[in-house]
Formats: sequence, structure tokens, C-alpha cells
Amino acid sequence: MGWKNFLRFNFNYFSVGQLLKSLFSPWKGDISSYGRGFDAARYFNTFLGNMISRVLGALIRLVLIVLGLVFGLGVFLAGALVLIVWICLPAIVVAGLFYAIGVVV
Repeated sequence: MGWKNFLRFNFNYFSVGQLLKSLFSPWKGDISSYGRGFDAARYFNTFLGNMISRVLGALIRLVLIVLGLVFGLGVFLAGALVLIVWICLPAIVVAGLFYAIGVVV
């Protein structure tokens, strides 16, 4: 049960679900208005700026998602290792006692 809590904390800490939902949102909500009327140069400049903001937001979010998944995998593997050691611990203790008193050489 504790292992699941560590995994849940990791995904909440990195906000993996929220980052996936807002993957292509602009970085920090930084978008420019197109303004009134139509001016091709202003329209192109605003469009390009908004696209750069969205691409930057997607790149940073992808990096954080990958980091969250890598750390999640690390937490999962560490939990599996602790579980295996915990299951084998009685045999390790008995083997250590036999080794300490010199029964097994």
C-alpha cells in the first residue's frame, strides 16, 4: 500500500495528468491578440508568436512528463527491489546466523 502512495505522489508532484491535458497550451498563457481589422503583417507576426509560445509550452511540458515517467519507473523499480528483499529477508537472516557461527564454510 505504501508503494502505491509513493507512485501516486510522484505523478502528482510532476503533474503528469495535468501536463498531458494541457500539452499544446501556450507557455504560461502568453498569447497575443490579433486586434481589430486585418493587417497581413500584424496577423502573421501574431500568429508566429502564438505558435512559438505553444511549441515552447509543449517542449517544456514534454520534458517534465518524461522526467515524471522516468522517476515513476525508478520508484516502481525501487519498490520492487524492496519487496524482493523483504520477502527474502528471513532466509538472509538465517543464512547470516549460520555463517556467523561457522556452520557453513
